[in-house]
Amino acid sequence: MSNTVVTASGAADQLVDWEKNITESGDSRVLRGKPDLSDLLFLLVLLAGAVYAIIQYPDSMDYYEKAILVGMTFAATWIGWLWRPARKLMIACALAAGVAIWLYDGQLAHAESNFLLKYLLSSQSAILWMCALFFMATVCYWIGFVSTTGAWMGSALTWTGVFAGFTGLLVRWREGHLIAPDMGTSLSAICMKFSCCSA
Repeated sequence: MSNTVVTASGAADQLVDWEKNITESGDSRVLRGKPDLSDLLFLLVLLAGAVYAIIQYPDSMDYYEKAILVGMTFAATWIGWLWRPARKLMIACALAAGVAIWLYDGQLAHAESNFLLKYLLSSQSAILWMCALFFMATVCYWIGFVSTTGAWMGSALTWTGVFAGFTGLLVRWREGHLIAPDMGTSLSAICMKFSCCSA
C-alpha cells in the first residue's frame, strides 16, 4: 500500500487561512474580555443620541418609548461589545440615515429631486439595494463552492445589503413621521427586519 498523503488543493488552503482569521468576537481580541475604552465611548455616543432625541422630540414619544430608547442604548452597547463588527455596522447605518434625514430637511418631495435620496438613501432605494445585494450575494455564495473569491464577495455583498436594509429602515421611520406622525410600522418593515437580522 502506498503511504501517499493527499493534500488539499490551493483553494482549500486559502479557505483554511481565511477561517483562521475569524474569531469569536469578530476582531483581534480573539476572546471576549472586559469592556475597554472604545466600549465606553460607544455607550456615551448612544446615550447622547438618546438624550438628544428625548429633548428634541419630547411630544413625539410616550414614556414607554423613551424607556425603550434608553434601554436600547445599553442593549446596543452590549451587542457591540460581544461582536465588534455589529458596532461598526450600527455607526455606519446611523451616519447614513442621519445624512438622509438631513437631505430630506422635513420635505418628502426632496426624494424626487436629490440624487442621493433618489438613488441611494431614501427608504425605497435602500431597500431595493438590499434586495439586489442579497440576490448577488446568493449567487456569489454558490460560486463560493468552487472559488474562495466568490465566498468572500458573498460575505461582502451580504454585509452591504444589511447596511442598506437597516439604513432604509431607519430612514423609513422618519419618512413615515413626515407622512403622518401617528403612522405605524408596516408589514414590509417587519419583513425587512427579518431579512437583515437573518442575513
